[in-house]
Amino acid sequence: MLYKSLIDTGLSCTKKTYGRGVGIPLGCVKGMVEDAALCYPGCQGNYNGVGPVCWDTCPKGKFGCGALCLNSEDECVKEMLSIAQEVALAVAEIASDPADAIVVLGKTVAKLAPELAKPICTIT
Repeated sequence: MLYKSLIDTGLSCTKKTYGRGVGIPLGCVKGMVEDAALCYPGCQGNYNGVGPVCWDTCPKGKFGCGALCLNSEDECVKEMLSIAQEVALAVAEIASDPADAIVVLGKTVAKLAPELAKPICTIT
C-alpha cells in the first residue's frame, strides 16, 4: 500500500518533514529580558533582575547578601548560617512532633520574617 505522504528516495520511502525552527536562536520580545531560557519584564531603576525577582541594590558601603544588605561578607556568612540553623531546628522539631508542625513553622517564620523583610517599593 502506498501513502501519498511518503517520498521515494530510490532506496526506501521516507516521511515528508517540515522545519520547526531548529537552529534559530530563541529570544525574548522587545522589553523582556532572558534569564535561564525564560523571558521576564526588565527591572526598573537600580533594581537587578534575577529570574522573576527584581532585587534592590544595596546602599554604598553595604555588602549585598541575597535579599539582605549587610556591613560585610563575614556578617553575610554569619547571617546565612544563622538562618540555616533556624530552618534545620524547625525541621527537626517538626519531624519529632508532626502534630505541632504548624505552630513550629509559624514561630520560625515570625522569627525570620523581620530579618528578611524589605520595604515595599513602587516602580514608576
